[in-house]
Amino acid sequence: MNAFKINLNVTLPLTSLALLLSAQPLFAKEKILHSFADSSRYLFGELVEDHTGSLYGTIFNLADDGSVYQLKKKSGGWTFKSLHDFDDVDGSDPSAGLTESDADRVFYGVTAHGGVHDAGTVFSIAPQGHAWIETVIHSFSGSTDGLIPSAPLLFERSSGRLFGTTEAGGQKSCGTAFQLGLSGGDWTLSTIYNFQGDVDGCSPITQMQEGPEAGTLIGSTYEGGASNTGTIFELAYSNGVWTKTIIHDFSGGLDGGVPYDLVKGKGGTIFGVANTGGMFGAGVVFELKPHHGTWRFKVLYSFGGLDGANPTGLCFEGNTESLYGVTKNGGDSTRGIVFQLVPNGTHWTETVVHSFKGGNDGAYPEARPLVDSDTGEVYGTTLAGGTFDSGTVYAITP
Repeated sequence: MNAFKINLNVTLPLTSLALLLSAQPLFAKEKILHSFADSSRYLFGELVEDHTGSLYGTIFNLADDGSVYQLKKKSGGWTFKSLHDFDDVDGSDPSAGLTESDADRVFYGVTAHGGVHDAGTVFSIAPQGHAWIETVIHSFSGSTDGLIPSAPLLFERSSGRLFGTTEAGGQKSCGTAFQLGLSGGDWTLSTIYNFQGDVDGCSPITQMQEGPEAGTLIGSTYEGGASNTGTIFELAYSNGVWTKTIIHDFSGGLDGGVPYDLVKGKGGTIFGVANTGGMFGAGVVFELKPHHGTWRFKVLYSFGGLDGANPTGLCFEGNTESLYGVTKNGGDSTRGIVFQLVPNGTHWTETVVHSFKGGNDGAYPEARPLVDSDTGEVYGTTLAGGTFDSGTVYAITP
């Protein structure tokens, strides 16, 4: 698997048991906020929302170097605006979306390619007057500091530092974990771990999350481990040194395989999705709960086909403590779904919020959905479908 491989083919393990276990759909209203007309554009990255309700995202474009865009809510609809077009020198192929800082509408992101060495960049983008200014804060070399940054950045509010990963490069060509700190107006990158491959894990592509203890980070690799189906790791900082520990090694069986997204819940609990494996081979939602210095892993839900297949994104909604996510495949039209998981005692109940038809409503959602905590609306993107069958930005009101 490669983070940038575009595969819209559907392979579903539809057994009779999986059909019986498919979740009941929830009555919800979907609205398309924007349909893209360029078939070379793909919306891999998650959306972010500012205090005004405007949405921001990135476009991975096979025809050029990609862009950053804004969708602004106005009476009667939404207005689409391109904020920055990359030119390779300042980056190319942004695929991870944006991360917002504490400052108003200052966003950070990565490009998988481009920059001084064509090995990817970290950039910031912020409004200045009536324009938006993009600044490259690091260009990767492709060797010691990594290659192909493809995971969303983590902004640590307590320190103002950025944490991220590269999918490749580093000492063993299996990727790196890094931090960026601001000092005297300049950003400095430090590599905090080089992934070793094999049982240590290889190719981290999910956003790292702050762990339950200060100075800890939780992340995942989609390759490596004993079964080569990925790992969950913890990075802990102590006395000037970062130490890595594997806290779950996926077997590719009932516990899932190929972790695709992680999100932090309450009490230090980490939730995530694995793209394959599970009871029916179509992926799982799992949790990792800290317990007296160790971690307890538990599968919360196994997908079976009509209820979704191959989950790729997950969001924790704090008001209800429920999970919203997307599967790239599955659903009644095999073009992916938006789902909700609600805790019910010791179990979780899945509901299909929307099953994409592949027409004007979109098809094949990939990125983590965004839930507006005030309105309950769910925002996201699809890789295909829409008016021109080139992808959409959607809103769903459950």
